[in-house]
Amino acid sequence: MTASSRLPALQRIARAAAQLALDAYQARDGFSARAKQAQDFVSEIDERVEQLIRDQLALEFPGEAVFGEEQGGELSESCWIIDPIDGTTNFLRGVPLWAVSIGHVAHGQPEAGVVVLPALGLSIAAQRGQGLYVNGERSTRQVRFDEVKLASLGDSHPQAEDVMRAYRQMREAGWVVEIYRSTATAMALAAIGRLDGHVQPQVKAWDMAGALPLCLEAGLTVRHGPLLTRDDSHVAVGTAELMASLGLN
Repeated sequence: MTASSRLPALQRIARAAAQLALDAYQARDGFSARAKQAQDFVSEIDERVEQLIRDQLALEFPGEAVFGEEQGGELSESCWIIDPIDGTTNFLRGVPLWAVSIGHVAHGQPEAGVVVLPALGLSIAAQRGQGLYVNGERSTRQVRFDEVKLASLGDSHPQAEDVMRAYRQMREAGWVVEIYRSTATAMALAAIGRLDGHVQPQVKAWDMAGALPLCLEAGLTVRHGPLLTRDDSHVAVGTAELMASLGLN
């Protein structure tokens, strides 16, 4: 399948995965969850959603490498990176700030991605050079009340000290700071203009891979660490004003 035709198939896969996740979210007493580490959870729905995405990617893009949060897999120069439910803690407690995220990496760089926020009725997708799509329609970043300076910060346990330093820096630079505990959600909201940006000192590749193409196509400044790693990386996306105020321009 050619690069130019990836986005429609990617959106179809994401819609199916999002519907499975949303159905479970609306009936949360019907499945189990367990802790992977302190305040980091995985549910059987995470696993089922990831498997659905893997199965559909195998049909649409046979033979291509896939790496997911729950099942691992192969990280190669060109591969798919999946976070089946980014924000599982929110998902389990009934907070609507969670996302299904799928990203394609080409030559080690973000190429295409989709982030669906099922509980908010939003699907945001992009591919390099092809623009931004919101709920299937071509769109651009829309900002209302731009005098309101609002950004988000990724909270990564157990690196609380790094997060608190970043929080203080952002507040002192004049931004109201949200902490959603869903990287893909925050980055997608930044891409469509609901936030000025998102900063996260420690992040996993699966948390940001699907959202990076959205931010790039939205025209935000994007700074990120390696995608082809199982170790912690970092990410900062935002308007020129936000990034300059943090010394990241």
